[in-house]
Amino acid sequence: MTKHCASAIKKKSPETTSSHLFIDLRNRAKLVSAICICLEQTFSEAHVMMMEIPSAFSKALNAYYGSIMHTTVNAEIAALPWVSGEVMKQRDREEWSHSQLYRSMVEIITTHYLRINSPAA
Repeated sequence: MTKHCASAIKKKSPETTSSHLFIDLRNRAKLVSAICICLEQTFSEAHVMMMEIPSAFSKALNAYYGSIMHTTVNAEIAALPWVSGEVMKQRDREEWSHSQLYRSMVEIITTHYLRINSPAA
Protein backbone atom coordinates (compact mmCIF):
# COMPACT_ATOMS: atom_id res chain seq x y z
CA MET A 1 0.00 0.00 0.00
CA THR A 2 2.75 2.48 0.88
CA LYS A 3 4.48 1.99 -2.47
CA HIS A 4 1.20 2.53 -4.31
CA CYS A 5 0.47 5.73 -2.36
CA ALA A 6 3.99 7.10 -2.83
CA SER A 7 3.83 6.35 -6.55
CA ALA A 8 0.43 8.02 -6.87
CA ILE A 9 1.68 11.15 -5.09
CA LYS A 10 4.77 11.36 -7.33
CA LYS A 11 2.56 11.22 -10.42
CA LYS A 12 0.17 13.88 -9.15
CA SER A 13 2.68 16.25 -7.57
CA PRO A 14 6.24 15.80 -8.83
CA GLU A 15 7.13 19.33 -7.68
CA THR A 16 6.60 18.42 -4.03
CA THR A 17 8.35 15.06 -4.13
CA SER A 18 11.57 15.86 -6.03
CA SER A 19 14.44 15.48 -3.58
CA HIS A 20 15.99 18.88 -4.33
CA LEU A 21 12.62 20.62 -4.00
CA PHE A 22 11.61 18.74 -0.87
CA ILE A 23 14.07 20.89 1.08
CA ASP A 24 11.60 23.78 0.71
CA LEU A 25 9.34 23.86 3.76
CA ARG A 26 6.43 25.07 1.61
CA ASN A 27 6.64 21.92 -0.52
CA ARG A 28 6.81 19.75 2.58
CA ALA A 29 3.74 21.45 4.03
CA LYS A 30 1.85 21.04 0.74
CA LEU A 31 2.74 17.37 0.62
CA VAL A 32 1.83 16.71 4.26
CA SER A 33 -1.49 18.51 3.90
CA ALA A 34 -2.35 16.63 0.69
CA ILE A 35 -1.52 13.29 2.32
CA CYS A 36 -3.54 14.04 5.47
CA ILE A 37 -6.56 15.40 3.60
CA CYS A 38 -6.54 12.51 1.12
CA LEU A 39 -5.99 9.87 3.80
CA GLU A 40 -8.95 11.12 5.81
CA GLN A 41 -11.12 10.83 2.69
CA THR A 42 -9.52 7.48 1.84
CA PHE A 43 -10.48 5.87 5.12
CA SER A 44 -14.01 7.27 4.94
CA GLU A 45 -14.41 6.16 1.33
CA ALA A 46 -12.89 2.73 1.86
CA HIS A 47 -15.11 2.12 4.87
CA VAL A 48 -18.36 3.27 3.27
CA MET A 49 -17.78 2.01 -0.27
CA MET A 50 -15.89 -1.14 0.75
CA MET A 51 -12.97 -0.11 -1.48
CA GLU A 52 -9.39 -1.19 -1.09
CA ILE A 53 -7.18 1.49 0.48
CA PRO A 54 -4.89 2.02 -2.57
CA SER A 55 -7.87 2.51 -4.90
CA ALA A 56 -9.58 4.88 -2.47
CA PHE A 57 -6.34 6.86 -2.00
CA SER A 58 -5.85 7.23 -5.76
CA LYS A 59 -9.44 8.39 -6.08
CA ALA A 60 -8.93 10.97 -3.33
CA LEU A 61 -5.70 12.25 -4.91
CA ASN A 62 -7.42 12.60 -8.28
CA ALA A 63 -10.22 14.59 -6.68
CA TYR A 64 -7.89 16.77 -4.58
CA TYR A 65 -5.19 17.78 -7.07
CA GLY A 66 -6.45 20.50 -9.36
CA SER A 67 -9.47 21.21 -7.16
CA ILE A 68 -10.40 24.55 -5.62
CA MET A 69 -9.60 23.00 -2.23
CA HIS A 70 -6.05 22.21 -3.38
CA THR A 71 -5.59 25.82 -4.50
CA THR A 72 -7.06 27.15 -1.24
CA VAL A 73 -4.93 24.91 0.98
CA ASN A 74 -1.77 25.88 -0.91
CA ALA A 75 -2.64 29.59 -0.60
CA GLU A 76 -3.17 29.21 3.14
CA ILE A 77 0.17 27.42 3.47
CA ALA A 78 1.89 30.12 1.43
CA ALA A 79 0.49 32.76 3.81
CA LEU A 80 2.30 31.26 6.81
CA PRO A 81 5.33 33.37 7.83
CA TRP A 82 7.90 30.57 7.59
CA VAL A 83 7.15 30.07 3.91
CA SER A 84 6.34 33.61 2.87
CA GLY A 85 9.95 34.78 2.70
CA GLU A 86 9.79 36.88 5.84
CA VAL A 87 13.05 36.94 7.76
CA MET A 88 12.68 35.87 11.35
CA LYS A 89 15.30 35.58 14.03
CA GLN A 90 16.22 31.96 14.75
CA ARG A 91 14.81 32.07 18.28
CA ASP A 92 11.52 33.63 17.07
CA ARG A 93 11.25 31.05 14.29
CA GLU A 94 11.77 28.19 16.74
CA GLU A 95 9.22 29.54 19.20
CA TRP A 96 6.68 30.21 16.45
CA SER A 97 7.24 26.86 14.80
CA HIS A 98 6.54 24.98 17.99
CA SER A 99 3.25 26.70 18.61
CA GLN A 100 1.67 28.79 15.87
CA LEU A 101 2.98 26.82 12.90
CA TYR A 102 1.74 23.57 14.36
CA ARG A 103 -1.68 25.02 15.17
CA SER A 104 -1.92 26.68 11.76
CA MET A 105 -1.14 23.50 9.85
CA VAL A 106 -3.57 21.45 11.96
CA GLU A 107 -6.27 24.05 11.32
CA ILE A 108 -5.59 24.10 7.57
CA ILE A 109 -5.75 20.32 7.35
CA THR A 110 -8.75 19.79 9.61
CA THR A 111 -10.92 22.52 8.08
CA HIS A 112 -10.63 21.13 4.56
CA TYR A 113 -12.51 17.88 4.28
CA LEU A 114 -12.44 16.26 0.88
CA ARG A 115 -15.79 14.66 0.16
CA ILE A 116 -16.45 12.59 -2.91
CA ASN A 117 -20.19 12.04 -3.03
CA SER A 118 -20.78 9.70 -5.92
CA PRO A 119 -19.15 6.31 -6.48
CA ALA A 120 -18.26 7.38 -10.03
CA ALA A 121 -16.36 10.53 -8.92
